[in-house]
Amino acid sequence: LMSYLIATKKARIGLNGPEVIEQEAGVREFDSSDKDLIWNTIGAKQRLEAQMIDELVTDSIESIQEAVIAAMVEKKDSHRSEKSGFYLSLLNELDLSKPLTIEAYNKALAAHKATEVAPITVTEDQEAAADSIGYHWFSALTNLQFPTSTSATVYAAASDLFTEEVVVTAIVPNPNNPMYRVRNGEVGLVEGYEMGHLLETVYHEDKEKAIKRPIVAVIDVPSQAYGYNEELIGIHAALANSAAAYAKLRQAGHPVIGFIAGNAISGAFLAHGLQSSRLIALNSEKITVQAMSKESASRVTKRSIAAIEAAAEKVPSIAYDIKNYTKLGAIFTFLSSITDQSVTSESKATVIEAINEAIDDVRKTNDTMLTSRYTNPIAKKSGRLETNNVFEKMNAEWNE
Repeated sequence: LMSYLIATKKARIGLNGPEVIEQEAGVREFDSSDKDLIWNTIGAKQRLEAQMIDELVTDSIESIQEAVIAAMVEKKDSHRSEKSGFYLSLLNELDLSKPLTIEAYNKALAAHKATEVAPITVTEDQEAAADSIGYHWFSALTNLQFPTSTSATVYAAASDLFTEEVVVTAIVPNPNNPMYRVRNGEVGLVEGYEMGHLLETVYHEDKEKAIKRPIVAVIDVPSQAYGYNEELIGIHAALANSAAAYAKLRQAGHPVIGFIAGNAISGAFLAHGLQSSRLIALNSEKITVQAMSKESASRVTKRSIAAIEAAAEKVPSIAYDIKNYTKLGAIFTFLSSITDQSVTSESKATVIEAINEAIDDVRKTNDTMLTSRYTNPIAKKSGRLETNNVFEKMNAEWNE
């Protein structure tokens, strides 16, 4: 999301640490003990060639200072989070069913010329195209019985079930995905860029309209994709495209409502849902909200899973369940009466009503920011005490 990225040769730039990839996908996918593999994949020299950073400087105060000043004075901006079309057309040219060599990827990237990418379309089919909580709720909130998308994993459609026309989005599993690390609903390279691309299309369609259409993101994402190809190509940039597009719509006046129907985990949640103006959640014990899986957290912190679960009972911010997440003040509407994730006529009506109320609240407050997350009563009383203390001290120092 940075306008311009400067790095030293010792920097590593990526989303998933090698140890976490190995934990989630196995040593054959990424051997975290192979230092050459790590540096050749996510090291700064390779990242410069892969166009994931803009400038490589020597590790000295003078060099870094000179580069930063030049970037500010010249207003350098690579617009990396707005290149969904370029990367989608590139990904279409690559065989991602097997690991790429670094040389082959660099050659393909250097030779690639962006071609126009058509926005995804969702139509009605004769049978369900996927089987997930997110898919079924997307179907319910759009009144499409068996929706199918030209993207296979990314869905978007207009809906007239609300007090005003909205655009409903979702990410769903594709068991036959050629990208083998993205078959269970994970958010990968294509998902990040595809979501960013379709949201950018909505932005331009509504740019001149006085009233911008609300976006309703159906959230059911188990994690980002953990894989070698994903890190080599730059999954962090793909997810940033989606996150930036959601933020751009929100800041332009589109109410963005996130509906947590399933899991909302890690980079997947960052890319699809966390930039929402308001969050609504079901009260299901099966919903997990967290930055990292328990297994990965166990490895990184060198604690047992039992120890992590015990700590989570005392510290809501590191807990995994939706009830503890509400204690942080992040949820605008917690639908405590709905404990089942499946769609019923009653739960559908309740969710639609909650979304309408959230849209209305955004309209009334003209809220284009995320400040409600830490200024609401729950956040101010307990959930975000230290966040607010830090903001207060920073503002005081800034205004001196």
